[in-house]
Amino acid sequence: METAFVMMLTLPKSEGGLGIKGIETDYEVQVTTAAKNLTRRKKFFMDAYLKKSRTDIEYNGFYHDAEEDRAIDEERKNALASMGYGIITVSRYSFMHASSFVRVMEAIQRKEGVRPSRLPKDFQIMQEDLRQFVLRRFIEEKRRIQKQLRQDSEERQRIDLEKATLEGITLDDPTINEVTAIDDMQTVESDSPSFAQTSSLAPEGRIFGAGS
Repeated sequence: METAFVMMLTLPKSEGGLGIKGIETDYEVQVTTAAKNLTRRKKFFMDAYLKKSRTDIEYNGFYHDAEEDRAIDEERKNALASMGYGIITVSRYSFMHASSFVRVMEAIQRKEGVRPSRLPKDFQIMQEDLRQFVLRRFIEEKRRIQKQLRQDSEERQRIDLEKATLEGITLDDPTINEVTAIDDMQTVESDSPSFAQTSSLAPEGRIFGAGS
């Protein structure tokens, strides 16, 4: 979802994006000496960094629900603020709901100095169309991955069942008697020459290896 949101920031305004040029993902920031007492971290990685406004765009998904994670997030915000960075948080809720999404995008517009007068006339309609398009693609991809995971799980279960069945066969299993035993003597063809016939091909009375 982070990638999709960055796409919405960089797309042209004529397509519902904000047309932001100076943006970097996974941007690394070292914690300064002045901020080292505000966080347990020595460096941060920004989901999306807006160079012009020195703003950190953070996408918070389900993995931020734990109490310790929330504490780390607060430390991060305090440290980055003391270092002169702005922070805008985008939650799953704000991405899934149109009104919340508009407010988040408005905050980013103000940070980047995007004037409403420079936006297309039907910009909000195009922006909403873009949001719904991204969400549809996200949901479709999520369903595809879930389907693939189910198929992989079913295949592993089938293989494990076959393996367990094979390993469960023992010598006292009655089905083992259904396999015909191979008799070595039966493999000799009826028209094979007898030993006597074969040995008669050597000259009578001659012993090989005894010299002339």
